[in-house]
Amino acid sequence: MKRILGLALLGLWALTGYSQGKTTDRKSFSGIQPRLVHYRTLVEKAWKDKDEQLALAYSDSVKYSIIGSYTDNHTFVTLDNRQVALGKTIKPVMLVTSATWCGPCMFEIPALNKVAEEYADKVEFVVLFQDMAGEKLANTAKKYGKQILVVPSQKQAEGVSVLSVSGFRHITGFPTNYLINSQNKIINYSQGAFMPMTYLDENGRKVTMTKEEAETRNYEKLKEEAEMLLREHFYKRFDISQ
Repeated sequence: MKRILGLALLGLWALTGYSQGKTTDRKSFSGIQPRLVHYRTLVEKAWKDKDEQLALAYSDSVKYSIIGSYTDNHTFVTLDNRQVALGKTIKPVMLVTSATWCGPCMFEIPALNKVAEEYADKVEFVVLFQDMAGEKLANTAKKYGKQILVVPSQKQAEGVSVLSVSGFRHITGFPTNYLINSQNKIINYSQGAFMPMTYLDENGRKVTMTKEEAETRNYEKLKEEAEMLLREHFYKRFDISQ
């Protein structure tokens, strides 16, 4: 019982830890980086200790520390020298972090292209790459639709789960999606993508996810996130309480 209560309080602390003081204070995404580093260390230790429950609890603490924080007015420069500035676009932004060596990142490109084609007039789609500009990234960029802005890193990453682009620092692996409204607020955060694979479920039974099933689930997830951005944008625009 004490362990369950402790896990519950862990998530609550992440939600409220930065809300102390004035309610008008804005939680800065750059300001919570030390906390994210701390939680990530605890996540890795828990997995190493094979404590899945605790690892997932700390992962939730990462997520709910990020949600509700505000990014700075970062200006990203794409491979083809276009610029997109957070806080200066009238559309909400789906910001995706990626790497050319990341299998799930590459597999979800068709689904991301499809969603971007459907929502490009209402949502800005930006993919930040851990890779620096070069032939490999240039070839990968050709796989994305014209509605998606592909942004390279300006310097070599210091770790496999890290990227830093135009002052935006990300430390939680790939692929990760940040849903950012037009006021720079991160309204949701998600990690991972589906891939075709065979695995054992909790009952030890072999389960296979086909290529078609993985593609469908990636599309449904990304579409749901685009819809989430639009709903939040609508509420903010017309000052409608959620």
